[in-house]
Amino acid sequence: MQPWRPSADCSSGFFTQFLPVFCSSHMSISSPLCCRCHKRPHTKSHGYCSECRKEYRRLNPPKRYPYKRKTPFPPMCGKCKLRPHRKGNAWCQVCANEATRKWFSEKGGWKNLTPEQRQKAVARKYIYNRVKRGHLNKLPCQVCGKLEVQSHHHKGYSKKHAGDVIWLCRPHHLEADRKING
Repeated sequence: MQPWRPSADCSSGFFTQFLPVFCSSHMSISSPLCCRCHKRPHTKSHGYCSECRKEYRRLNPPKRYPYKRKTPFPPMCGKCKLRPHRKGNAWCQVCANEATRKWFSEKGGWKNLTPEQRQKAVARKYIYNRVKRGHLNKLPCQVCGKLEVQSHHHKGYSKKHAGDVIWLCRPHHLEADRKING
């Protein structure tokens, strides 16, 4: 089967978008040159070189519509109607904090954790905050050198060892945990 090639008729297909700017009436199927500049070779899928296509797209950018909410946020908080809402949120900061506190208390928060789970959570949060604030840098995996790493508390989660971590990728972290837990 023959590959698709543009017909000499300019009124159909891919070339109709170029008609206002480019004249493709002199285009022939056997011509290896660009239909507009007649200098550079064109690609196999159309009759224009990449520079002419770029120039056309620069002059006639495609119509792209930015994402818009179906209903825009109201100017004031959607919950209390007293304070302006936060950017990208329907509620103000006070109402959002209140809802977060309520959700956390309903789910039990730290209360439902065993002392061991709480100690681990505190140690993980400590490392997370140190990295976030720039006091601790993530390093590549110490075994294979991958950049997607996790912190491994190799000396335990006690308060004096909370910041003592080695950086391992997920597979090596699981392997190290298996060795520790038996």
